[in-house]
Amino acid sequence: MSELKDEQKPILEQAKEEIMEGVPIWAQDYIKKYGKQTLILIGCFIITIFVIIGAKAYFQHVKEISSTKLGLAIMIKNPDQRLMALEQIIEQEPHTDAGHQARLLLAATYRDLGMLKKSKEAYKKAVKDFSKKSVLKDSAMIGLGYVSESLKDFKGAMEEYQKVSNRHHGYDAISYRDLGRVAFKLGYYNKAQSALNSYLSLRPDAPDIGFIRYELSKIENKIAAQKANNFSIKNTPIGK
Repeated sequence: MSELKDEQKPILEQAKEEIMEGVPIWAQDYIKKYGKQTLILIGCFIITIFVIIGAKAYFQHVKEISSTKLGLAIMIKNPDQRLMALEQIIEQEPHTDAGHQARLLLAATYRDLGMLKKSKEAYKKAVKDFSKKSVLKDSAMIGLGYVSESLKDFKGAMEEYQKVSNRHHGYDAISYRDLGRVAFKLGYYNKAQSALNSYLSLRPDAPDIGFIRYELSKIENKIAAQKANNFSIKNTPIGK
């Protein structure tokens, strides 16, 4: 490296003095002894801070763009075009929040279009996408239950509703209602009775309270009939 020109030396000395003024007195002796190495470390530290701040700003910018794309996709009325937009977001950003939410919306769109098998696969992936604490995981599980019902997989649907009812993330009531409804259909009368009673305890003013009480009366009659015929009252379907 070439030596500094004479006119540059006073400038550097002035800069050094200004830096030293901002350093505590106890550290000035150390800097004077190891001045070059210390200034290099300080410079590296400052550069690192700027890189971190820049990275955070960049990822925040990417997140905002992703959210904008998702918002625009939701607004598309044509279902086929909406599917294409959501699939593009998932392909480009599979590991972002927007990508995960896009998959959940994709599953619902598939379901609305009657593409049930594709919807079920998308819901399964969405369940894995979200963390255990996310309420969107519950939403995906409920959706998976509905699609399973549409595909006549009632036992699979019942399992999903059971899982959601045990998570207690705000979907308890609806999951108990759906669990009771499907369990009754499958002949799991005790499970159905317990689930529907749990639903009423959580939603005593539910708009469908009359229907639920009617369903409970039918379940009670089924259980009474089992007792009268000396059937074992276990939480298993009749004849199985």
